[in-house]
Amino acid sequence: MAGRMSSGGPDTEVRLPRDLGGFDQRFFGVELKIHRQADCWPALCPWEVLAGETPFDLASLSSDQDWANFLSALTLRMHEGQHALDYLYSPWGGEVLRCRMRLSSIVGDVFGGLFQYAVFASDRLRHIPAPYAKWCRFSADARTRQLRAWNAERRAMGLPDVNIEPLTFNQRGVPEALRGRAAPPRFTTPLRVECLFAYDRLEHLVETSTVLRGTQRITAAAVFEASAVLAQLSMIGETMGADRAHRYLFQVLGAPVSQHNIALLLMLDGIERFYGKIIPQRLLRAMVAWSLLGDVTGGDFGRPAPTRRLMFLAERGLSKIPVDEINAFSVVDIFARWDAAYGGATWDAALRKTLMDFQAISDELQGVSIAFSLSLAGESVKPNTEYLDLAKTWCRSVVERARMVHGIIFEQPEYLVEPMRMQERIDLQAELPVLVTCAEGLALRMDWDSLRAAGGVVVAGARAPPAEGGDVIRQAIWPSASRHCIDALSALRQRDIFANCDLVFSDSLWRSVDREFQEHMLATLRETFHAELLHIF
Repeated sequence: MAGRMSSGGPDTEVRLPRDLGGFDQRFFGVELKIHRQADCWPALCPWEVLAGETPFDLASLSSDQDWANFLSALTLRMHEGQHALDYLYSPWGGEVLRCRMRLSSIVGDVFGGLFQYAVFASDRLRHIPAPYAKWCRFSADARTRQLRAWNAERRAMGLPDVNIEPLTFNQRGVPEALRGRAAPPRFTTPLRVECLFAYDRLEHLVETSTVLRGTQRITAAAVFEASAVLAQLSMIGETMGADRAHRYLFQVLGAPVSQHNIALLLMLDGIERFYGKIIPQRLLRAMVAWSLLGDVTGGDFGRPAPTRRLMFLAERGLSKIPVDEINAFSVVDIFARWDAAYGGATWDAALRKTLMDFQAISDELQGVSIAFSLSLAGESVKPNTEYLDLAKTWCRSVVERARMVHGIIFEQPEYLVEPMRMQERIDLQAELPVLVTCAEGLALRMDWDSLRAAGGVVVAGARAPPAEGGDVIRQAIWPSASRHCIDALSALRQRDIFANCDLVFSDSLWRSVDREFQEHMLATLRETFHAELLHIF
């Protein structure tokens, strides 16, 4: 790919469409958002469009803006699929998923036990302080002061006082390792200890991975975004030509600086510092892949974080490899030089440790979730066996996918810098549940047979009278038939439970979601638990 140019790039008025899709570890699938009729075929059937097997007319693309819209939709699944792939092999992403796995095996009992018990044991326990993690860390005096403040506000509105009491559970069947864990007295149950432990780890992982560069905050998400954009560029370059990929990169870089492009800008600054105007695509992909391979599975989250590793490469590490030898070096040789310069665990050792930790926590939590369910048997709470089965399936699905991806990488490390080959090899798009959200009233000009051919069977959706031979739908989700993949409806159920748990338990995750979503989830929680949630802020 050519270097960065001060002029001659694409039209500066071209705007890349935003919010076309998403990847969420709570769902562990991909979401495609269709806002325009013209995006339906490219987003849902990209390979069929390129092969000329759909009604989409490439000759209709006459402007830079048309091409930008088309390429964004065409590579949407490649972008979101790369996010899913990176979370499976990256130790940082894997740690996030393992925290989710830990929560997956216990939050069903937390919601099925803590809140049901709170609601039905006494009218005085119908009030749940949230974020609960913050409440648990308060001293007894601080809780008393907070309750007085709440009750003063309630009296002013003519509402009765609330009295939030500590809850206890029958601890029969709780594993010895958890029963004997040292914890402050206010952590009164193993259930809450485990939830708070997982959320503490998630929050600390995010905090220590954020770095400052001038006035800009660079988060781990920025590195993951860079990886996904490079996957898009790989697909564009191999199917539409290097010139199209080059122009699309300029359009990404020309957008306002955000977590979507700041890591790419950092990488290009580093390359320009060491190599001038030459930008080998292989080097960009290698920088991102190596940055995602820091071993965060131990106690140190800071130095191995993707952001800090990428900063090192941009500032000092690239000088280890002569620019005219980039394409001659294998990815193993490139990573070995950077590992030696940076110190710490090597990339392959980090990969092996990540896979071992996936398996270990899966084995551990199969027993823990059952024990927690049994520990509630002595209370007037029915164990949530349906959720328990869902948690087991979800954890097993994540571990099996991780094992598959790691096996392929160890067999052929070059796949780390060849995103198209990697996704084709594991057929990632068929491995993941897909959620398709369409603008209300938007006609998908395709029939259900075409949707099935694109990747699965529509299992939910709102249908309206046919339009131009197809159906009008708002939502469609399809599962994969692969043994590795959790059913799409189950994946959505899992996401909803995680979203509820995030809002109730986590201080930082509560602040990170927008107010409209907060209110929506609060309404759902109140209805589900017949309880009034009190918020500390």
